[in-house]
Amino acid sequence: FESLNIVKPTLKVYDRAIRKTGNSAMFYAKMGDVLMRNEDCNDALMCYKRAYEGQPNDRKTLLKLATITRAYMPDAINETIDYYTALLEFGKDLDKIYYELGHLYLKKDDSFHALVAFKLALDADENNPYYNNAIAFAYLRSNMFDDAIKHYQKAIKINPDDKWTALVCHTLGLLYLDMKMDFQSAISAFQAGIALDSENYELHIALADVYVIQSDLDSAIQTYCEAIAIDADNYLAYAKMGLALWEKGCSQEAMISFSKSIDLNPSCDIAHNNLGVVKLDAFAESKE
Repeated sequence: FESLNIVKPTLKVYDRAIRKTGNSAMFYAKMGDVLMRNEDCNDALMCYKRAYEGQPNDRKTLLKLATITRAYMPDAINETIDYYTALLEFGKDLDKIYYELGHLYLKKDDSFHALVAFKLALDADENNPYYNNAIAFAYLRSNMFDDAIKHYQKAIKINPDDKWTALVCHTLGLLYLDMKMDFQSAISAFQAGIALDSENYELHIALADVYVIQSDLDSAIQTYCEAIAIDADNYLAYAKMGLALWEKGCSQEAMISFSKSIDLNPSCDIAHNNLGVVKLDAFAESKE
C-alpha cells in the first residue's frame, strides 16, 4: 500500500495494527511518515506526538517532531525548543542541536540564551564557519561588536563557499560602517566580498556608499556603475549614483540617473525628491 502512496488504505492498515497489537508508538510513527510524504504536516505531527508519548526514548521520532515543528510551525517556538532540549539527553550531535537552539532563541529575541547555545556548539566544533557566523550575529544583536567582528572574521577566514563568505563580508562591512564608523575596515570587508563574488551588486553599492561618505565621488560613481553593469535594472544604484553625480556638480548627468531610477521604479522617493531639487537648482542657476 505505502509504496503506491495509497494513503487512506495504508493509514487504515496501521490503525488496525495499533488496535490489534497495542504497539501504538511504532505504527503512529509509520503513519506520520506516510502523512509527511503526502505533505499533510498537521496530521503527521499529531501522529508523531502520539508515537513519542508511547515511546519517549525514541530519538528518531523526537528529531522528526523537532525538525517538522521548526519548519512548519514558526509560531510554536517554545514547543520546538522543548523538543530540541529533550534531544540533548541522547548525547548525539550535540553541536547541531545547540546550533538549532541558538537560532530558536534568536527568534525569541533571547540573545543571552542564543549566545550560550552557540558557544556550546563552538565548544564541539570551533572551526565551523556557520557556528562562528551564528554567534557573531548573536553578539551583534547584543551590541557586543568586537566579539561579533572576531567571529565574522573567523568565518571569513575559513571560507566554506565563496558566495556565502561574500555575504558574511557584506555583514562585517556594514558592522564596521554603521556601528564602529571604521570606514577603511568597511571598505576592506566589502572589497574582500567582491573579490569572492564579483557578481554581488549589493557589495558594490555598499562599497560605493562608503566612498560617498569619504567624498571620493569618482570612485563612488565608478562603483555604482559596476553595480549597474551587474544588475541593469537596479533603481537604487541609479538613484545613489545620481546623488554622487549631483554632489560632484554634474547636474545633467544626475538628472539622467534620477530619471532612469524613476523609470525602473516609479515609487523611488530618493530619485523623485532629488530630481526635483536638481531641477530647481538648475532653474535658479539659469536665472542668475
